[in-house]
This record gives sequence, C-alpha cells and structure tokens, in this order.
Amino acid sequence: LDQRLYALPFLQKQVFGLSGSIGFSYLLTKYTALKGNLARGFRAPQVNELCANGRHEGAFRYELGNQDLKPEFSHQLDLTYSLNNEHLSLEFSPFLNVIQNYCFAAKLLNQWGGDSIVDPSDPAPAFQFQAGNALLYGAELYSDLHPHPLDWLHVETSFSFVNAIQFQQADSMRYLPFIPPAKLRTEWRAEKASIGAFSDAYFTVHYAYYFAQNRIYGAYQTETRTASYGLLGASVGASLTIGKKRTNVLFRLGIENALNTVYQAHLSRLKYAPVNPLTGQQGIYNMGRNVSLKLIFTR
Repeated sequence: LDQRLYALPFLQKQVFGLSGSIGFSYLLTKYTALKGNLARGFRAPQVNELCANGRHEGAFRYELGNQDLKPEFSHQLDLTYSLNNEHLSLEFSPFLNVIQNYCFAAKLLNQWGGDSIVDPSDPAPAFQFQAGNALLYGAELYSDLHPHPLDWLHVETSFSFVNAIQFQQADSMRYLPFIPPAKLRTEWRAEKASIGAFSDAYFTVHYAYYFAQNRIYGAYQTETRTASYGLLGASVGASLTIGKKRTNVLFRLGIENALNTVYQAHLSRLKYAPVNPLTGQQGIYNMGRNVSLKLIFTR
C-alpha cells in the first residue's frame, strides 16, 4: 500500500432500511414518572466512507474508503425515570444500543509494522473505514436543585458515560474508537429579576470534570489514551435600559478554563498532529484561559 495509490472502481450502490420506534409514559406518583422507548434505526454508508481516497487535512491522516461497507442497523432501548417537585428536578436515563455493521476508521500498518504511507511526498498515516458488530450502553443523570424559599438559586449537576465494545474481538480491538469519556458537570446559578437599574441579572460558576479514557481501540495505535482533567468557568450578565430612547443593553462577561488547565480532549483530532519540535510533544492542546465580553444593543 505504501508504494501505490489506492484506486477505487466505479461504484453504484443501493441500500434499503426501515426505521421506527414505540414508547410509553407512565405516571408513577404525583411527582414521578417512567418513560420507555424501543427503536430501530438505519444509516446508509456515507460517500466518504465508501469512496474516500485522499488526505483529511483536519484529521492529519490519509483516508481510504471501503466499498464493501453495509448499512448500519441499530436496536436501542431507552428508559427515563423523572422526579419533579418544588425543590428538585431529577432524571435518570439508561440506554442500551446494539448496532450491526458499525462503521469506523482504523489505522493501517505496512509490512514492517509501521504506519502505512500512501503518498511519501505528503506523509500521513493511512486509515481505512471498516465495520463491526457493536454494543453501546450507558446512562445520563441530571439534577436541578432549586430550594425554596431560595428561588434565585439553581444547582445543576449532570453525569454521563457511554461504553462501546465490539463483539468477538481481541483486547486491542474490543473497544470502539473515539468514544467520549465519562463526564461530570455542575453549575451554580444565581438569578435576580431586578437589581437596581439592572434586570435579568445572573451569575454562574461551573466546573466540568472529564474522566480518563482508557477504553480505546489500541490496535495499530489507532488512538491513544487520554488523561483526566477539569475545567472551571464563570459568567455574569444583565440587561440595562439607558437614555430617553430607552436603549436596552445586554451584556455578558465570561471566563472559560479559568485555571488555564493544560489538556487534550479525547475526541480532538488535533491530538494526533505531528510532534511539535519546540516542545517535543505530539498534538495540539486545547484552548487555555479564555475571557469573552458580549454586548447587544436593542431599541
């Protein structure tokens, strides 16, 4: 593969599929409810998955299509338990999804065990689309605490995770590539309808913790593990009416990654950029501390 271009023949392909779902909703008590949904989904292979033959500049790789790909079929079960009262809103949503012919890109190796390079004049590791039968399962948990009489305070917390495995595969190919890590996020939000001349005022502090992702598709170094990291942010905003013409000014001041944490997101394609000769590290890191100011004038 290293010494020749990958030529794809003319392709004409027809695929058929049927999608549908059925669900229910049941009120358990005055404040709690249970919902369920059973669905069958269908997705035809995309053109790039079938016919790609070139460098993907945004992903630092050479992509090759696979004309043998078949349509994906999924069968998913979703459940949701919810609780809503004057102090607390809570939702727990587990899911289970079995997918036939799940399509993903995997790295190719040459005969010496190194990266396969299609075009030596513009070196980039070759990836080819392939498919396998997979199981995806996980859950989302969300809560919103708004205790009375503190109507101005909201404490929102969410946790989500998904695990994705292939059936009957070796350990290095067991987990599907590019699956997001578990994430825990909390936000404290204070709201006030009016403070002096200001209206719709709010202040928030939020923190998101991304767990380490060690369940990776390790075959041929298709992807690498990602360490855990946390991001702290805050924002404040309000509206102000000024002048005889009653011009309304909406402003928002926000800061993201306030602690200037150095991290690489697991799903970032820039993580696989070539080694930086100045730092000796591979990949481009995500944005550091970022401060933004937004002003909107209306009449």
